Amino acid sequence: MKILQLIPRFTVGGAERLALEYAKRLPAFGFSVTVASVRGGGELVEDYRLLFEPESQSRRQTTDYRLLVGEDGWVFAFFHTLKRLRAYVREGQPDIIHTHIFSSDVAGYLLKRWFPQIKWISAQHNVARQHSWWRQLVLRHILRRADRVIAVSPRVAHDSRSRFGVSEERLALLPNGIALAPWLVVEAAGLLSSPTLRLATIGRLTQQKGQDILLRALARVPDIAWQLDIFGEGEDRQRLESLVQELGLQERVRFHGAVDDLPKRLQDIDVVVAPSRWEGMSLTVMEAMAAGRVIIASNPAGEGLIEDMKTGIIINAECRMQNAELVDALRWVGTHRMEAKTMAENARQHATEYFGIEKHLQMLTGVYCELCDRN
Repeated sequence: MKILQLIPRFTVGGAERLALEYAKRLPAFGFSVTVASVRGGGELVEDYRLLFEPESQSRRQTTDYRLLVGEDGWVFAFFHTLKRLRAYVREGQPDIIHTHIFSSDVAGYLLKRWFPQIKWISAQHNVARQHSWWRQLVLRHILRRADRVIAVSPRVAHDSRSRFGVSEERLALLPNGIALAPWLVVEAAGLLSSPTLRLATIGRLTQQKGQDILLRALARVPDIAWQLDIFGEGEDRQRLESLVQELGLQERVRFHGAVDDLPKRLQDIDVVVAPSRWEGMSLTVMEAMAAGRVIIASNPAGEGLIEDMKTGIIINAECRMQNAELVDALRWVGTHRMEAKTMAENARQHATEYFGIEKHLQMLTGVYCELCDRN
C-alpha cells in the first residue's frame, strides 16, 4: 500500500516529527511511504534525506520518488509545488494521501478533487483556536471531503465535530505517541542537584505556546537562582527578546533557536515548563516526561498526560492568576526537590507505560487498511 504524506515544511514541530516517525516505521507494516512538503524546507530536511537516501544509494535514483521538497514561499510557490504533486500522484498512484496542518490540508483537498479514487486522510493536531476565523471557514468546507479526519486528542475530536462539521463515522481518535528510546537514555543523575534551577521551554515562539507567560512569572521570583533556556523559533522571537530586555532578565534567559538534539540538551535541564494557552496533545510534554524531567504545564498542555502533583504540576491557563500559579509552582520545585525528583520518576514510568508510538501506529495502520478495504 502506497502512502503519500504531506506536511507544510520539514521543521522540528510536533506534527513534522511525527511524520518522520511514520516514514521510518510504516515500511515495517508493509507500507511504502513518500513524504512531500508543500512550502519548502526546514530544519529536518536532512533527517528525511538520510532516511530516504541512504549513503549506499545514489540520491539521483531516489529523490524524485521518496522525498519531494516544495518551494519556499506562499501562493506562487504553493501552486508550483501543487503542480509537481499532481504529476507525482498521477504517475505514482498512491492509495492514501495523509496530510498534516493547514496548507497541506488544502493541497490534500485539491488532490482529492483531481483524483477522487484516492483516499484522503487529514490529521488535525491542534484545537480550532489555533486557526484564524478564515482558516476555520476553509477547514469547515474542505474537511467534509476527507475520507477520514484523525484527531490526536478528545478535545481536538470535539472541535473537529463541532467547529468543522466532521461526522462521527469519518472521525478517528488516535492519541499521539512518541518514540521512547531517545528520551529514556536521558540520565536521572544530577537532576535538581545544582543550586540554580535549570529551566527550559520548548516549542514554536508563538502566542499559543505562552513563553511570555513564563517570562513574566520568572520576573516575580528574583530571589530564586534560575536559568531559562528557550528552544524553538517562530514569529514572536523578536517580541520575546524585547520582553526579556524589558523585564531585565537578559542575564538569565538564553535563546537557542530550533535544535535537533533535544534529548542531549535535556540532560542539563531540571524543569520543562509548557505554559501553552491552548494545545492539541503536547508531544513536548510527553517527551519531557519520558526524559524524566520535572514538568510544569498549563491544563491544555497537560490534559490527558499529567496527573497533578504526581507526574507533574498543572497550572490553570484560563485563570487570571496564571502567573501567580506558575510562580507558586516554580517556588515549590525549588524548595521541595526530593518530592520533585519523585514526581519526575513517576512521569518517566508513566510515559514508558503509556506513551510509546507502537499503539498509535497500530491504530493508524488500522485506519489505512479499513479505508482501502472499502474499495
